[in-house]
Amino acid sequence: MSDVISAQNIDLINKGNLAELFTGIEILKNIDSGIRDQLYYWHKEKRGSMAEVDYLLQKDNQIIPIEVKSGIKGRMQSIRIFMNEHNSPYGIRLSLENFSRQGNVYIYPLYAIANIIRE
Repeated sequence: MSDVISAQNIDLINKGNLAELFTGIEILKNIDSGIRDQLYYWHKEKRGSMAEVDYLLQKDNQIIPIEVKSGIKGRMQSIRIFMNEHNSPYGIRLSLENFSRQGNVYIYPLYAIANIIRE
């Protein structure tokens, strides 16, 4: 999977869709079986702007937003909007980047999705 996502071939225009699909499958595979078929996302449309978070994950009594990026760049505007509006203590960004942190957004490589769910 990482070979496909990190490829620079112009034929692979939909790398973002593949990264999101991969993430969704990994979430479903690793969460408790009682809630297995329930993936959630967040979408907000406001005049002149739009915000979207790819997945929402419940940890204890908190809703944690997860943003998926197929590369190493990208703004985190939507995840920050969600965190501010819903008082989320932190957010998660999955991408091709190494483990890091930007404020209260934790960055994980795509291959480490299972780590997020099991923490």
